[in-house]
Amino acid sequence: MRDYTMEDIKAICQKASLPLGIEFIDGRMDVYREHYAGAYPYYAALRDITAALQPETVLEVGTWQGTSAACLAAGCPSAAVITIDHHSDPGDADNEDLTMDACNRYRNIAYLKGCSTEMVTKEKPGTRCVFPDVVKFLDGKPLDILYIDGWHRADMAKADYDTYYPLLSKNALIICDDIYGASCETLTNMMDFWKSLPGEKYLDPVIHSVYSMGFIRVEK
Repeated sequence: MRDYTMEDIKAICQKASLPLGIEFIDGRMDVYREHYAGAYPYYAALRDITAALQPETVLEVGTWQGTSAACLAAGCPSAAVITIDHHSDPGDADNEDLTMDACNRYRNIAYLKGCSTEMVTKEKPGTRCVFPDVVKFLDGKPLDILYIDGWHRADMAKADYDTYYPLLSKNALIICDDIYGASCETLTNMMDFWKSLPGEKYLDPVIHSVYSMGFIRVEK
């Protein structure tokens, strides 16, 4: 992966804008804009970050519909983009179908159905932890980008961080979504999680509206 500074990441975030000019992803944005008020510039930032950094490997925790994975994959077609989701909640059959559509569009996406850590697996009976599958897939290669966007609870996010940090390359980039100062039904103590993490950090308050997105440059 190319070297970078946090100023580089900040500049990418500040320039990120939609549409991307990619029919498949822009079509997803049209749906999100209509149904979720969720056509956010961070989708463009994800594409632009992989385009700029040219990572060899990317891991996303929290696939949902595969749109973020598609953005990461579109930015760097040579990168292996691994994405994890248990897809066991009500309505997730549709989300899994949309994920598979993204995988069919971008052959450099590898979708692993399951939970990212043993902690999450205990919360979802009938699922399995796919950490061993990630290790097998990497086959000794380090992770260049880790995108934590799974269970938005401080202890769960920290478990993702602790589990996958040892796999990171020496100048890896960690991305943390949904960093929010208050707690609500779907977010718990995420700002506390963010503040606890070491390293050179940048917290962007714009590209995901009120739910800030954080970036950390790893130095091993």
